[in-house]
Amino acid sequence: MIEAFRAETAAGYATLDADNLTGALAHFERLAERVPDSPMAPYHMACAYARTGNDTEALTALRRAVDLGYASPHDAESDPDLEALQTSAQWEALRAGMEANREAARTALADALREVPPEQEPLFPTLDSLSAFYTGLYRRAYAAGRIYAQPRVDRMRLEVIGRRLAALERFAQAQPEDASDYPPLLHRLEAQTMLADIGQLPWTVGREELVATADQILARFPDSLGAATADLWKVRADWYGRLTGDVASMPGEACEQAISNLRAVAVRYPETPGGCEALAEAIEITAECTGRDIERLRPLLTELQSRCPFTRENLGRFMYTINEVNLLVEGVPGFVATDIDGRDWRLDDLRGTVVLLDFWATWCGPCVAEVPTLVALRAGYPEQDLVILGISLDRFAPMPVEDLRNWLAKKGMGWPQIYTGDGWDSPLVKLFNVPAIPFPVLLDREGA
Repeated sequence: MIEAFRAETAAGYATLDADNLTGALAHFERLAERVPDSPMAPYHMACAYARTGNDTEALTALRRAVDLGYASPHDAESDPDLEALQTSAQWEALRAGMEANREAARTALADALREVPPEQEPLFPTLDSLSAFYTGLYRRAYAAGRIYAQPRVDRMRLEVIGRRLAALERFAQAQPEDASDYPPLLHRLEAQTMLADIGQLPWTVGREELVATADQILARFPDSLGAATADLWKVRADWYGRLTGDVASMPGEACEQAISNLRAVAVRYPETPGGCEALAEAIEITAECTGRDIERLRPLLTELQSRCPFTRENLGRFMYTINEVNLLVEGVPGFVATDIDGRDWRLDDLRGTVVLLDFWATWCGPCVAEVPTLVALRAGYPEQDLVILGISLDRFAPMPVEDLRNWLAKKGMGWPQIYTGDGWDSPLVKLFNVPAIPFPVLLDREGA
């Protein structure tokens, strides 16, 4: 169901991109036929109508989405297809409806993490098999966000987490008396950390239960790697429980307290994944709360570099942010590279021009989705004012150079491409320590 819904949605937007409104609406109507109570079908119709200047029909479709529970005002406001609707007299009422849906969902979530009787869940032979089973269920629940409103998806995710916690309790009850409690406690903490991503800020659902689990690990296994993770999540529980929106909007005192607490974790557990991730998060908060003040970031980055190799194991989800901050603080490394047409490119030769280095690949969905934006960007500036330099992470085996040329031509990507066929082992990818793609690097006229 989810894959069919996703494919139909993609086909609708591809048809819309081809200036075929009627065809796009037919695809989105089929979404409504598949899942009549989904708000996403009328939402996509609203986008199609609005993009083609049919504002009255767009507003009607968006109202239908709100009536079906659409509850993401931020996504609607940032959707370029809906931008023109925001000047309408009806927009504020629609936004208020989305906010009301969010608030109703928030109230409902407070009681949604119900206790599941352990005996209702299977008894797994190992913790790894237990984790794999419920991770699969959780991913399916998360993917339902393509179909249903976020509040419904949040309830589905909470149900999976509640079942996983019950299964962990049953597993622990079945263990021999002399078995260590450490592994089940770590798995329980891991399950409870997933609660932080559910609902809107500040974090409330399951936060106190996580702190209780973390306290058990810290008290009983204080010298373990798990203690570092537990300590980190106690700090996060406090910070995420205070957040009411963007980090940048938080009072300076609250930011400084969170940064101090995270650095303290890094000091208590040096050179551990938990300690490294704590310091990485301190850097992210510093960047957002200070407007990327280089003088504030430099000592923190130096501290991180001295204690933690820049690996995904150490930095987790902060790998992308840390790489951006590193480029900001340390500057862009010099390079020499040759594009597929044999032209050499040197950083020093590009000074005086704004340059966009675009790390991408044909197999990367988000990268491909950005292509129309890049094509429009290239068309909007003369080449002497803007250079776009693509760095493809494709490999020669599935994508020979000539096949890449044909792919680029079909997409209208007429800017130079550096392609070594080495994927993640490409020299520039390693030089820039690219953590994920798309990874754009914008250089000013000074090469910074």
